[in-house]
Amino acid sequence: AAKKKKSDDMNEDVELSSKLHQNIEKYCPPNLWKYNSAEILELLTSKILYDDNEIIGLWKPYGLPMFGSANKSNEHNLEKYLPMLAKELGHAQLLEVHRLDATTTGVVLLATSEHRRKHLKQLLFERKIVKTYVAITNGIPRPSEGIINIPIGEGKIGNIRNGKGEVVERYRKTLRPDYSSKENKIITNKKTSKADSSPATTEYRVLASNNGASLVEVLMMSGVKHQIRVHLGLALGTPILGDNKYSYIDQLQKPQLVKGGIVERLGVKRSHTRHLPIFLHSKRVSIPEILPEKTLTITASLPHFFNKVQKKLRL
Repeated sequence: AAKKKKSDDMNEDVELSSKLHQNIEKYCPPNLWKYNSAEILELLTSKILYDDNEIIGLWKPYGLPMFGSANKSNEHNLEKYLPMLAKELGHAQLLEVHRLDATTTGVVLLATSEHRRKHLKQLLFERKIVKTYVAITNGIPRPSEGIINIPIGEGKIGNIRNGKGEVVERYRKTLRPDYSSKENKIITNKKTSKADSSPATTEYRVLASNNGASLVEVLMMSGVKHQIRVHLGLALGTPILGDNKYSYIDQLQKPQLVKGGIVERLGVKRSHTRHLPIFLHSKRVSIPEILPEKTLTITASLPHFFNKVQKKLRL
């Protein structure tokens, strides 16, 4: 028999490896940047969860930011489509009430009148609107349920060179514990940071755990930007699966070290886990003072990619 070349063995190894590992895209949402404007409008029109009482409940897809930016004027964002969506739904206007991150799916509220917008914003300010999220975490939160009450502020996280070669400082949201609080009876040898911060309270409950991952239900008791991501990742040390930004207390955008059980269950290469989406979903919004004698509850089903991973991890 002819002697096998070393290169043949290498090719067989590559072929075998590709058969053993799943393509990471199997666990990712559709890429909205491949959609044209007409397709985005059609998608949004099909995602209306509620349309009554001057309130629109919209199922926001993954990867769609709420607003555009000056240097990305051609990219899709929800604000850009609101006038067209209003026309499709037979309304004069659609107004933003609150925000979701581009990478968060699920219920987002819009108002069809300025009066209703102000009413809903006041309810949010008074914390009468209950927003419930679900997340898959990289790790198992301990304890299995609780309330995180730690202020959040901006913190320096290092330097980076910009496109001009200049060194600029990088910042992101971080924990700003109030060590001077009367409730603090444990840590007495630290001083509270003088930097600006906002009170932030998050209630969480682990619904299921397996393979080093957890399905967690989260209630936002306040409305600080990236609050759930900061509290789960930096306060509990169990970041949302796929959230590289808040996986390390002192590093930014370093790829998340995904638990071995998760990697094994998903059947992907560990190096590819950095491309996983962020598994955070706005599941339910409950609003008082709209319907007579009962609360208006708008619920959004989980996205397909979230469902697929949840089932794969047996959560």
